[in-house]
Amino acid sequence: MPLSAYPVARITQLHDMLVDRYLAPLVENHDAIEAVIAYLSDEASRKQFRRELVFDRLFHLLLDYNDAINWAGNVRGKLWDDALAQVVEKRASGEYPELDFPSYFPDWVVRNMYAAVFVLEQYRHPQVEMPEGGVCLDCGACCGDAAVWALGRGAGHVYAFEPSPEMQIYLERNIERHGKGRITMIPYGIAEKSGRLDMAPTEDSNLMAGKMTEGGEGRITVVSLDDWTKENGITPDFIKMDLEGYETKALRGARRIITERRPLMAVSLYHDLKDFWEVPLILKEMVPEYRFWCRKNAPIGEFILYAAV
Repeated sequence: MPLSAYPVARITQLHDMLVDRYLAPLVENHDAIEAVIAYLSDEASRKQFRRELVFDRLFHLLLDYNDAINWAGNVRGKLWDDALAQVVEKRASGEYPELDFPSYFPDWVVRNMYAAVFVLEQYRHPQVEMPEGGVCLDCGACCGDAAVWALGRGAGHVYAFEPSPEMQIYLERNIERHGKGRITMIPYGIAEKSGRLDMAPTEDSNLMAGKMTEGGEGRITVVSLDDWTKENGITPDFIKMDLEGYETKALRGARRIITERRPLMAVSLYHDLKDFWEVPLILKEMVPEYRFWCRKNAPIGEFILYAAV
């Protein structure tokens, strides 16, 4: 091969590899993706869903999130800048609760969490409102920001599931300050079956969460929601799930309570590409009457599916 042709051949090879890795899954799962789009209940959700799929793939192909956001992002600069400005203003005025976070959380991470949870209200949709006085299961509670938000939105009681011993320290502090008697920490992870699993840092960040893994020494306790709700006599009205890619398994472990109770749902889709279609299709199979909406709540990540009968 002539020397001048070598770079072109290598770039072509790289292009083919990237296309196969990042675009082939969309082609292979075309029917499932189209089924989910058809299930979405409004054009705004359908537009956000399509754009988020493009954004997710561009993010990997371009290796630059700014380019991906500019080309296909659902949350552009001004919207996010305005949300961050509200965080500063409303924390200073006391309108937003002052929460305790680990000291190694950078300021920008804390601001982003406030912006997504309290300003853009990522676990709320106009069609999926927290029931006044209802029971909320916060699955993947981290430091308790979503649990405290849920109380502010009218929840009667929140059960906050968090398996990380370190995050539990801050969750307990925030419950003491903002939810004593109304938020109960449950020191377990959520899985398909009750038992023991390991927890490893997520690939993109070890700041806030770990990802549950199988096959290790089983250092954390996990429960299925079907087992836990039955044993404790709990009937949830609202279930929030943000489980770092474990959402599909957690849903399968909640089949009984979801089919019987048909709770309002807010489930993260952004941790794994297949969740875009697997999560809605699992829920639709369980409860055919579910209607779906979705929305992006930060420039990167925080893409949520909302479900209601």
